[in-house]
Amino acid sequence: MAFIAITFWLLVLALVLMQKYLGKPTNVTLLEYQHGILYKKGKLVREVGPGSIRVWAGMEKVIILDMRPVQLSFDNRAVALTDGSTAVYGFSGGAKIRDARKALYSGQNYSQATAFVMLCCTRLVLNGSSSSNVQINRAAIEQQIVDRAKPKLEAMGFELLSFRLTQLSIAASAPRGERKLSASSAN
Repeated sequence: MAFIAITFWLLVLALVLMQKYLGKPTNVTLLEYQHGILYKKGKLVREVGPGSIRVWAGMEKVIILDMRPVQLSFDNRAVALTDGSTAVYGFSGGAKIRDARKALYSGQNYSQATAFVMLCCTRLVLNGSSSSNVQINRAAIEQQIVDRAKPKLEAMGFELLSFRLTQLSIAASAPRGERKLSASSAN
């Protein structure tokens, strides 16, 4: 009888210690459009796909990524051109995750990385163009943006699906008298 009682208490003690140091077993379910990265004690173990996975909470962690395509749309952005005029632009596009590990480490928030790259590339190409070039070569400018953005997104684990300039025009400059008036009223 004493043997059974000692065995019982040793089993209870083992369960308490196991839960304290290993955590408790937990199921994590990933939907068909999700992928996860499994970490054990802070070290990357493997990438997991859709389905159910058993992890030890407290010792293992799954970071879940949404693999659905990301749609972007920006309107009424302004950029200075090489000849001093201002272009107003807008674009729409889409990208999707190709490599979950790269995408996870692409930025503080992986879902905003595509927007950042697309905004930077669009601004860079337009900033290097003149107003006459913007008015005449809209398709060439669009292709330059795609050519710049594609390798950057691929290096971050994304694939560019589409890009289209929805708005591109030269902003009218303020008349000379109004500029002087606004500059003198600021003082």
